[in-house]
Amino acid sequence: MDTSDTGIVTADEIAEAYNDKEDAPWGVDRRPTDPDAIKTGHRSGAQFRRILDALVMEGNRYVMDRYLIFSRRPGWHQFDTENDAWYFGTWVNPKSWQVVTYAEGDLSLDQYLTADDMRKEMDDLAEFYGEQPPAWIVLDMDGTRTEIRDQNARPGPETVADL
Repeated sequence: MDTSDTGIVTADEIAEAYNDKEDAPWGVDRRPTDPDAIKTGHRSGAQFRRILDALVMEGNRYVMDRYLIFSRRPGWHQFDTENDAWYFGTWVNPKSWQVVTYAEGDLSLDQYLTADDMRKEMDDLAEFYGEQPPAWIVLDMDGTRTEIRDQNARPGPETVADL
């Protein structure tokens, strides 16, 4: 499979993104994973392999923003939620069928087995986290509140590529 335009990432690349940054002065403690073990999402039923399971000491989610989003790796999107903070973030790549999650120091990279599994997971993420939050809230002089959503920040399951 040619993955040059899918933005596929490896566990080593994700871990190295933290090891190179001052944001995680203590580095990354990788937990053992079985690359052949197939897991099943408890809500979605989607099947995946846990490629990376790690603890980032003294880290934050902005390393992944820089590595996956700002560097313009092909296919990667931040999956906006109301929970997004320096200690939490989720990123999805519908082209490579991958999901990265950073939650309070726990860092994971999951590789979904099929396009259908990735669609199930994206549906489940949307259901679990609810409506996409606004990227900006504008308050006019008359008190009118306008919410502006970033249409590129939360791709839907229809964007999942069949490889």
